Amino acid sequence: MGQVVEATVTPSGESRFDVESLDVRSAVVGPVDTIDSKQGTLQVAGQRVLIPARFVDQMTDVLEATEPGDFVAVSALRRGDGAVVASRIDPRTNDGVVSLEGPLRGGAGQAFRIAGLQIEVPDAPSTPGDARRARGRGRSDPATGGLEDVRIEAAQGFAPQVRRVSLEGDVDA
Repeated sequence: MGQVVEATVTPSGESRFDVESLDVRSAVVGPVDTIDSKQGTLQVAGQRVLIPARFVDQMTDVLEATEPGDFVAVSALRRGDGAVVASRIDPRTNDGVVSLEGPLRGGAGQAFRIAGLQIEVPDAPSTPGDARRARGRGRSDPATGGLEDVRIEAAQGFAPQVRRVSLEGDVDA
């Protein structure tokens, strides 16, 4: 429960689609900077993560086993103030790669940032163009706390020809 997924589909009839790929998307994957399980908050790769009270019980085991420096993947939605509101947290192997999704800012002489985290993009354009939201993956730079050698991809919305979407899933109350 609580995961955000991206599906690639192809039409297979007048009102049906076949799923070609399904990708679980995490708002942030990276090292835990701080954790306060009593308050239901963490900081992961510089991102403020809030755990709603209704999910705290489901995450107790993960939170108790997690220490600063451990890598986690946070399934979440981001609020307008930048906070990541978690619906699921899973432990991850520390491969040194941090990924996050959020608003893209910068360019034109300023450092690029995704969700406030400074990123270094090889051969970056001077402006982010149409990518208002982006996904970035890169290695953490211990000197700056930012990410280096980041690959940016625009977070895609629906294509203009999409007229109707139906979603189905299971929810635990």
